[in-house]
Amino acid sequence: QRRVLAMRQAVLDPKHPDIGLAQLNMASTVEALGRADEALRMKRAAAAFFRANAGPTHPLVGDALNATASTLVNMKRYREALAEFAAAVQVRTTALGPNHPSTAASYGGMARCYAELGNLPQAATHYEKTLGALGSDPSRAPVMWNGTIERLAAVYRTLGRVEVAATWEAKRLPAPQRAPGSSRGARAHAAAPIRGW
Repeated sequence: QRRVLAMRQAVLDPKHPDIGLAQLNMASTVEALGRADEALRMKRAAAAFFRANAGPTHPLVGDALNATASTLVNMKRYREALAEFAAAVQVRTTALGPNHPSTAASYGGMARCYAELGNLPQAATHYEKTLGALGSDPSRAPVMWNGTIERLAAVYRTLGRVEVAATWEAKRLPAPQRAPGSSRGARAHAAAPIRGW
């Protein structure tokens, strides 16, 4: 990853967004290696890079803020993560609109932080905002829709509001059906390189 970043820095304009994207990718690799503090610094640097070079409301700023917040969640620093997710919501709402899956994902991050902090009413409110941000067509992000409904229903059950939980659970989308004869193995095989190429 460092070599990719160095190559991009050598070839591209110093303000090119691919340089910030390489920083984010490298940060994810560093985090996967267990170096969360270093990854956090890199993700914050990527957010600053995008702000300076693409503008404060560019979608890449929202992506970097969301990535930073996710690292903070992994570090169990929920209050800091909440602030980063809130900033991501603002940027993504401005850049992508209030009814976009990326905006919804940031609301979902806020909901998780509230739940981890024990503020279940706010968690429920933000899970509902997540669903609201997916708009009138939840089929464009069915996994996010169903996962959010599961978490929201669990919060309402914990709050003793079983009827409300059941109402939300009734809004789950049916699981997608696989085409006849399809399987993961078949797709993996079809994607395998052909010998000699």
